[in-house]
Amino acid sequence: MLLEAFNSLPPNVKVNWPGDGISIYDLAEIVDVGLNAWSNAGKELSLLGIPTVLYSSDLVLAYPAELNYVGTTPDAYFDQIDAAI
Repeated sequence: MLLEAFNSLPPNVKVNWPGDGISIYDLAEIVDVGLNAWSNAGKELSLLGIPTVLYSSDLVLAYPAELNYVGTTPDAYFDQIDAAI
């Protein structure tokens, strides 16, 4: 279902599938902004100086959500991506 949902992404958007063999540290070398849901990736990217955007601070349990930009509505989320850039 995910493959179908992500089959027509813009050319500047990529999905890091588990089989790709690409780590978060590989990505950190080339990304401008991280988009995260609930993993520690938001903390790790932030510690590396990469701004990260979340859609809910309630899902982040392992670190303070304030380390990231948080947008809880679609409009606010995209505004936070713009702010992070």
